[in-house]
Amino acid sequence: MKKIITNIIKNIYLILIFLILIVGILSGLKNDLPLFIISLLLITFLFFIEKKYSIIKHILKNKKSIIFLISIGIILRILLLLFNYGEVFSDEATFYSNAINLSLHDPLNNRYIAMFPYLYSYIFLLGNIMKIFTTKFIIVVILNIIMDITASYFAYLFGKKIKNKEFGILLMIIWLLNPFQILWCMKALPITVVNLCFIVSLYIFACLIKQNKTINVILLSILLGINLGISNSFRPIFIILVIALFLYYLYLIIFLKSDYKNKLFSFILILLCFIGINNSYTKIVSNKTKYKIDSSSGWTLYLGSNLESNGAWFSSDEYNELMASDNFNPSDIHKYFKNKAIENYKSYNILKIIKLYAKKYSILTSNLSFYTYENTIGTYINKNIIRIILYNFWFILLLSNIYTILRKNKNIDDILFIMVLEIGLILSHLLVEVSPRYFIPATVPIMIIAAFNIYNTKWDKKSIINRNE
Repeated sequence: MKKIITNIIKNIYLILIFLILIVGILSGLKNDLPLFIISLLLITFLFFIEKKYSIIKHILKNKKSIIFLISIGIILRILLLLFNYGEVFSDEATFYSNAINLSLHDPLNNRYIAMFPYLYSYIFLLGNIMKIFTTKFIIVVILNIIMDITASYFAYLFGKKIKNKEFGILLMIIWLLNPFQILWCMKALPITVVNLCFIVSLYIFACLIKQNKTINVILLSILLGINLGISNSFRPIFIILVIALFLYYLYLIIFLKSDYKNKLFSFILILLCFIGINNSYTKIVSNKTKYKIDSSSGWTLYLGSNLESNGAWFSSDEYNELMASDNFNPSDIHKYFKNKAIENYKSYNILKIIKLYAKKYSILTSNLSFYTYENTIGTYINKNIIRIILYNFWFILLLSNIYTILRKNKNIDDILFIMVLEIGLILSHLLVEVSPRYFIPATVPIMIIAAFNIYNTKWDKKSIINRNE
């Protein structure tokens, strides 16, 4: 039974990653053919060079090479400070302008924040940093750089915890050299902080899963629950991690004969802390905006149900009128659009639903490289080499993930939780409004599994989990 469950998870994960690869290839062929072909040739060249000379292994055994690559990752981020950042627009303007207002004690856009309460956490963080330093946009970039470098250190700690120091270093290098991580530091968006929250949560969980002492289990479970609750205030997707954790605990109890009392107690603590932090945060935003907040998902569910926009954002006069109404009530608005989303799905036949989700999957995953370039550094400089680097890095990650699943690996338990988490992230994003930007946090598990493959050495006879259960 364990083998059946494991194979089901592996196959679902393989299908989802393979689809990302296919839609990415189709997008590259359609929108960026010359650069895409160059990228494929370069990937092929790098593959044969690595296979012949095992460059990665040599790098990991050479301290000077490790220091050099880490330094490059940090320097590339520091170079972002040299750009002359101009006016910001759309969601970025919402975060930036409200953060400035908060730092100057000016009124915030309370109606918009009440509609989408998860906006306030990043506004609060950025606004309070601005109180201390400056309201200039450069402070956004500096804060993002600091958070992303901190995240790379937690990637090292996580890798070291689940395997060894060498694997931790590899994961840290992948994080630091990841062009997506670097370029999104340029934006006043909670992408970098969410990725930091993600890897910190995974590190705490890696520490927790190795503990048998009751007091340590209690403390780490509370810490993880609090961290997940705070993380969820920046982006309400961390409930997926809670669900993945619950499913993984069941797996440990049923198939690895883990102490069910220990795991049940741990999960209850995590869930209670998570719910407590979420409820407290909702009350804080309600008090700040002076509006009662019960739900914040109806509008994005409605956007995601729209066949004409392929589940992506679109302008709605009805939404604008409700937002401007004298009887403005965020909970009522979300309930109204949630019902409209249900009506949309009821009106679709099975073929339309399949078409909608196929389009949403394509929008969410296919254009990540081009979208990142156009919305970050492409605004300031036009360098094809950067686009090629983005294509290469992304496809190498995906191919590494596919190879990891296809090859025979007795220690699949070590990444089973990561696969379950990624499956949940991808599928849950399809329920709501889609955008390539929303997929960035879902690249964290992909990086981890790519590192698992790139490490490419024989793992210990017993997995991390088996050694400690």
